[in-house]
This record gives sequence, C-alpha cells and structure tokens, in this order.
Amino acid sequence: MSPQSPKKTVLLVANLARTVYQHRRPLLNALHAAGFRVILAAPPDSAAQNALLSAGAEYRPLQHFKRNGNNPWQQGRALLELRLVFHRCKPDLIIPIGVQAITLSNLAGAGIGAKSVNLLTGMGYAFLHRSPLAAVARLLLRIALQYADTVVFENPDDLRWMLDRRWVPARKTALIAGSGVDLDHFSPKPEPDNPADKVIFTFIGRLLYDKGLREFAQAAIQVKKQYPNAIFRIAGAPDPANPTNVRDTDWHDWLCAGALEYAGALEDVRPLIAASDWIVLPSYREGIPRVLLEAMAMEKPLITTPAAGCRETVEEGKNGFLTPAGDAGALANVFVRCLHIQPETRRAMGRYSRKIAADSFEESMVNARLIAILQQYSPAERRP
Repeated sequence: MSPQSPKKTVLLVANLARTVYQHRRPLLNALHAAGFRVILAAPPDSAAQNALLSAGAEYRPLQHFKRNGNNPWQQGRALLELRLVFHRCKPDLIIPIGVQAITLSNLAGAGIGAKSVNLLTGMGYAFLHRSPLAAVARLLLRIALQYADTVVFENPDDLRWMLDRRWVPARKTALIAGSGVDLDHFSPKPEPDNPADKVIFTFIGRLLYDKGLREFAQAAIQVKKQYPNAIFRIAGAPDPANPTNVRDTDWHDWLCAGALEYAGALEDVRPLIAASDWIVLPSYREGIPRVLLEAMAMEKPLITTPAAGCRETVEEGKNGFLTPAGDAGALANVFVRCLHIQPETRRAMGRYSRKIAADSFEESMVNARLIAILQQYSPAERRP
C-alpha cells in the first residue's frame, strides 16, 4: 500500500473481546503491518479493551450485543446499535467472527457499501440441535450469508455442508485452518516429575455437553475403577449463555464420583498441558479446536472425535486416536489402550503432533492467507 493510498478501515465484530485479543492478537498485528486501521466492536470488557488499545486497535463497546441472545427485541436493538457503529466508523471491511456476529453484522451492514469477510469459526449449537431456537438461528444465518462477500471456513466439512445446501456459492468461499497456533509461545516443555505409573488425561474447554464433557466424565469414572493409576483432569469455565452448559447436578455427581480433578478456569493453559500425557476433546463439532492446536504445538498426543474440525488434527495412531462422538464406552476403551502405550511411543506421537502443527497450522502462515483475502478488496466508495 503506497503512502498516498487511503488507509483501509477494518472493523471486526465478535461476541467476546477477550477471545479476540487472546487468540487473534497476531492477526491484529498483521493487519496493522499491512496498513489497516483496526477497530473491534464487541460487548463491554474493560480489561480486554485496555489490552486492545495498547495493541493499537480501537474499541467500540456494544451494549446490546448479547451472547446467544434469543430475545427478538434484544436482537433488534443489537442490529440498530451495529448499524450505528458502522455508519460512524465507515469501515471498508467488516469481519464478523462466529455465527452470531455474522448474522447480526451482515444484516446490519446491508447496503452501507462495506465489504463483508465472514470468519465462520464453527457450526455449533444451531447445527447440532433441532430446537425451535436453533432453527431460527439457522434461518437468520442463511439470510445473512447472502450479504457476505467472502465466507472463510475452518474445516472442509462445514464448507461442504454450506455448498451442498447452496447457502453460499463456491466463488465466495475460502478454507483456512483455524486461527493458527504460535509455535514459540506453545513450545515443548520438559515432562514433569509425575510418578512413573501415573498417566494423565486432560480435558480443557468450556464446560459444555457439546464439548463431550459428559462422555469424558463417564469414561473416566468407568476406567478409574479398574485403573487407579489413571488421572483425569478438567480445566475450563461454565458458559451459562450456552444452551448446552453442563447442569450443576451433573457436575456435582461427576465430581463426587471421585475420578475427576478440577483445575478451574485458567488464564494460561501451558503448565497444565505440559503436565499432561494426553489431551482429550470428545467434541461433537468444532471449527478447528484451538486447545488441540496448542497441545500439538507442545508435543502432546490427542484423543478426539472424527467430528467436523476435530479429525483434521489427528492422523490415527500417529499423533493420537479418534473415537466416536457421544460414545462414553468407546472413549473408555481408548483410555485403556493409551494406558498400555509405552512412554517413548507416546512421546514420539507427541513429536508428530508438533510436526502437523508446524506444517498445517502455524500462526503466521494462517494469518498471511487471511490477509491476502482481505487485501483483494479495494476501499469502498464513500458517499459525499
């Protein structure tokens, strides 16, 4: 971009500012380096706002944008608020991140002259369930996608699903493997001095049924009875705004069974990953699970499912194992199999995990592909 060229304004829209700062900060830096003015619109978060401002990104708090909001009046107010933000910021490019942000941003931005590059980070609740709420979410998303200039998918299953149903034409699609992983930040660490006979399986993620937490807990309880040397750990926070948030009664019963250790919600997951032998995510559907990329970068083998977004991280038997989603018995069998794998074999599988991460998911490579997509759009015409 020459010094005489107008500086393009990129406005990202997300339902969590903290997630953008934590997981997309290299993208923000890359956008700055490419000459963009960067703005983030998201619900208020003072800590994330200060961090974003220090990183050179502007921040526009959205008072009416509620995560997984299903109140039509509330959603209408969020649409009007977004429309006002767009008119005030005059973005050249709008980049909504996730299903809810895509739906609201595309509808609010229709006709304002900005290009819309959608980051579809996964097709979760609305596509896993058949409730009236999920049906409405799917309908609104289908309408909103008509206003997208490009839809960026994280895995081929989601892309194929949309193409097969003609929700979006192939010419408007791109496939980029998630948000990438920083191989320096998530680097291998020396193994901790765990007892030689202990094998540690760790789940890291929001406490949701759709993440396979029920299956993890049930399989752990089953295996622990026969193999007391197996350690099962969980780290993550509940997500009450999500309809599949684990119920308190189930959570209480699982913990009282005595097979699980709860590490809480962690700002830095690296020490927990480093202390683990296997990272487990029995999820029903993902974009590309970030926790699995982080574990791969730290040379850990994986246990996950062949669901969309998950199977892209595993070469069966080489860096981990795939087990059917929703099947606690099958997951228990994989746990037992892993208990009998020799430490050196497990370490070799972990090294292969890092190789896959470096070859396919390295952060700067992923961001360069996204920047190339953004740079194809020239600044929007400005009305006098």
